[in-house]
Amino acid sequence: MSDTQKLELVDAHFHLWDLSSHRWYPAMQEPAPGETFESLGDVTRMARDFLLPEYRAEVEGYELAGLVHVSAVTAPRLYIEETAWADSLLAEAGVPFGLVGAVDPGLSRAELEADIDAQAASPRLRAIRVLAGLDPESAFAADLCELLRERGLRLDLVAHPGDAAGLRPLLERFADLDVVLEHAGWPDGTGAEDFAAWKRAVAGLAEHENVTCKVSGLGMVTHSLAPEALGLWVETSLELFGPERCFFGSNFPVDAMYGTYGDLVASIQAATAVLAPAQQRAFFVENALRVYGL
Repeated sequence: MSDTQKLELVDAHFHLWDLSSHRWYPAMQEPAPGETFESLGDVTRMARDFLLPEYRAEVEGYELAGLVHVSAVTAPRLYIEETAWADSLLAEAGVPFGLVGAVDPGLSRAELEADIDAQAASPRLRAIRVLAGLDPESAFAADLCELLRERGLRLDLVAHPGDAAGLRPLLERFADLDVVLEHAGWPDGTGAEDFAAWKRAVAGLAEHENVTCKVSGLGMVTHSLAPEALGLWVETSLELFGPERCFFGSNFPVDAMYGTYGDLVASIQAATAVLAPAQQRAFFVENALRVYGL
């Protein structure tokens, strides 16, 4: 598509937060947030209120066909309040949307079930993530997968290359659970060894047919949204998963630290230009609509 201003897309990974009103994000609201998110660079650039008006300003000119809001709380168990809050805000967005809630690792099965069901009070809940600390060999991981499967929800999987081998037995055990790999498997760095390790890890995860790849958040690794920074990661994700199992997410406002929404979309378009038009539309629109049931 030559005119990016008319591109239709589903943003399958974005965040809203109101730091002024909610003490849900201590990692951004503490006195020195840069120490917590050191690998991301100067995170004071994202430590700001980001609500629908700010998001609409970022995506002005694109035709939104759907949205998926992803939990970002870092305070224990406040994801329940955040999910209800996001649900009420997004009711005004004017497009189909889904919610990715969260749970804290290490909860008892009863606590885990209660927290999932509290968030499922929103009929738009589509998935649950564990932001950090998921032990795939733990009883918690098995309980989580069982409860999500029972409720027809998905697991939004936060994993780095070093986690992949340990996750594979869990993915095989729950082969009928829909799993979305966030941030294309979240590489550890941009060097040649980092890329090789990431590619091996993601290739293994791609062997599980129940896993799809959300191409999002790469700016957190590259610290740039330029085509030359993102291209190889996007192209390799498409190579490993195929265009029918990959889809777009912006990770804004986090990736806004490294460029504009237009910069991001233009770079992703450049990397997907080799795809047939129907495959490009699947990547930007249809796959996310299908995977998240929008």
